[in-house]
Amino acid sequence: MNRGKILLALVAALFVVVACSRAPLGERRFTALLIDLHTADAILSDARVAPISEQEKRAYYAGLFEKYGITRVDFDSCVRYYAGTNRYERIYEAVTRELNRRDTANLLVWAELTREDTVNLAKIFTVNTRDTLVEEYIRAGMEIIDTLYAIVPRARLVIADTLPINDINPCYRVDLDSLRAGYYEMRMRVKFDTATTNSRVRALFISPDGDTVRVREILARKDPFPREYTWNYYLTDSARHDRLHVDILEPDSADATREGWITGLKLYRKFLPPKEARRVIEQQQLWQQRRR
Repeated sequence: MNRGKILLALVAALFVVVACSRAPLGERRFTALLIDLHTADAILSDARVAPISEQEKRAYYAGLFEKYGITRVDFDSCVRYYAGTNRYERIYEAVTRELNRRDTANLLVWAELTREDTVNLAKIFTVNTRDTLVEEYIRAGMEIIDTLYAIVPRARLVIADTLPINDINPCYRVDLDSLRAGYYEMRMRVKFDTATTNSRVRALFISPDGDTVRVREILARKDPFPREYTWNYYLTDSARHDRLHVDILEPDSADATREGWITGLKLYRKFLPPKEARRVIEQQQLWQQRRR
């Protein structure tokens, strides 16, 4: 072999050695890529996110590799390279620290966004009570010949966890004002001991000029089995509709007789992530269009 060929072979061998001693990404950028990959794994495996196909997952990861200017083969080369050095442990310590820092920050943000999710807004109800005495007189012409005292129902506001269903309380009412935009959800458990008619839960968001937005009506059947009932609505414009009026278990018939209980009645304003909020609003709009 002549001297020129020997020199060319030595240069080629040296190039291979140098190439194998370096990774496609430096330590800092490889660390950043690993942080992004772990974050993507958490997002794609989150049960609250709509199911994602394998094709969409591959496209997502390919987008990350493109962001860092490498391919999947380059990424595998980085893993093999750093795994063979004493820097691999240092890289993963940095990745873990950053992910923990982000988790802590995200938990603080989530706690603030959901701070009012468990605050029950439906605490005060309009209840009829038989605690008012009214004088009634028996007259003969202009002369009072006897005096009677009649007990009549009187409406008053009470704070209660359990509400009786009876003849003096045909319907309970909740009124809230100064509402904020957001997702409202009401839940209750109803048990009828006896009932001659079905009942309904009707809710309206009301504007200052009397315009109303109707929430989907809930039918409470007259059967004696305890049942859970719920309604929800995403209020998008609290500047327009700033009040909520709910009629709870209004009977279908004016002369209905019913005995039973309402328990666990709660009304929440809950935080929804933007993607889920958009889905709920779209469903509401579709329902309202069908009603027209």
